[in-house]
Amino acid sequence: MTAAPDGFGEDIDYPMLVKIYGSDVEDRSDTAPPLALAARKTRICDPDARHVSTSYIERQRRTMRIQMRRFTRLTNAFSKKLENHVAAIALQYMH
Repeated sequence: MTAAPDGFGEDIDYPMLVKIYGSDVEDRSDTAPPLALAARKTRICDPDARHVSTSYIERQRRTMRIQMRRFTRLTNAFSKKLENHVAAIALQYMH
């Protein structure tokens, strides 16, 4: 796990938050999302543990999925070629 320090130096705060998911067998349908059972915080480059969260990256992913229908398989805009998918992501970020 040296990519972040190698790329940004030793002055960054870099935590890792691992969420553990599972399912409750009772009263759950096949389409229900899995339940978050636990979350484990790991310090990698001396972060402030109070600010360890996945909220920012999850919001970025949600925005991309909503604004770019290429991430939704059941649409006409679904990318079949990797080159088209990469180009669409680049256009979204530049916009």
